Amino acid sequence: MHGTGYTGAIFIWQCARALTGQGGWPLTIIMTPDKKPFFVGTYFTKENKWGRPGIISNLNTVKEQWQTNRETLVNSSDRITRLIDIENRRRGRGKLTAEILDKAYEQFTRYSDADYGGFGTAPKFPAPHNLMFLLRYWKRTGVAKALEIALAEKDYAADLPAMVHQ
Repeated sequence: MHGTGYTGAIFIWQCARALTGQGGWPLTIIMTPDKKPFFVGTYFTKENKWGRPGIISNLNTVKEQWQTNRETLVNSSDRITRLIDIENRRRGRGKLTAEILDKAYEQFTRYSDADYGGFGTAPKFPAPHNLMFLLRYWKRTGVAKALEIALAEKDYAADLPAMVHQ
């Protein structure tokens, strides 16, 4: 089942991919109190725009459905969680080995921007889960480069507001 830390982030990403066919940023997932997802979406504007509901409309709809149709939402969240667990078992997923974490770290080193921080090319969006992974990897392995990349990402994210408003 899902958990916290690495597996929690992976589970959340799987929910997004399973329910929407894609990931994205920012990612919105609404869950039951026992942390089972029943609503997923990416990049909601504040208000309705481009023929799509905004986050406020979505939250009002979720609130109304939670008050009037909670059992259906809970049942849906149970089915979603079961299907993701079945798919993980079918693919042999579920356990993160040191080898898998090392491969993920290698990806971070390959795509980190040593000059400006962040990952890849523009547009870059801060991703706290990247920071969390790198900091945990550094703590687990003692690999100093993981901490260096995490600190560069933090500095990049801290400078973003100034860059956006120039």
